[in-house]
Amino acid sequence: MLRNRRFTRASVSVALGNGGYSAYAIATLWLSFELSGSIAVVGLVLFVEAALESITFVAGPAVDRARDLRSVLIAGYGVQALLAVVIGVTLFLGMLTIPVLLVLIGGITLALDFTWTADNTLIPRLVEEGDLFRANGIAGALEGGNASQATLRERDSFSLLAQRARCFSTPSCRGRRSWRFSPFRFLPSAR
Repeated sequence: MLRNRRFTRASVSVALGNGGYSAYAIATLWLSFELSGSIAVVGLVLFVEAALESITFVAGPAVDRARDLRSVLIAGYGVQALLAVVIGVTLFLGMLTIPVLLVLIGGITLALDFTWTADNTLIPRLVEEGDLFRANGIAGALEGGNASQATLRERDSFSLLAQRARCFSTPSCRGRRSWRFSPFRFLPSAR
């Protein structure tokens, strides 16, 4: 299976793309809270993502009509990367606001609809019928990171909420809006 160069390259590409999206998905929740100080805004970010992910069925016919899935994947991942860089640049320049963040998140999620659909139709085009079961197993193992990402995202959202609630009950922490990200929990920043 791994001797099939096209399948191996596609699998590595999809794994890297999924890993990047997983990091982005967790970071956007933290960033939306950092910018607003509001759990409601974090919920709004999740709502925007879920709403746009729910219209993936619109991307299906477009991807099916595409002659070359490679171009769909390259364009989709390119748009996602460009918009993620725009998030970083606007944050660095101090121009990132919640409305701007929501628009950028919407663009990234719409591009994800196309790349996700293309990823799902890619394997049958790369391997022979007899290898399809094994190829789907390898792809499923690589996509298992998405389930892990979802679990981490939910855990980190809960940790953020719990830490913030605990902070409001502590007189020395009350009123702080600045938080430092830790991979394990959110902690008040020294800023």
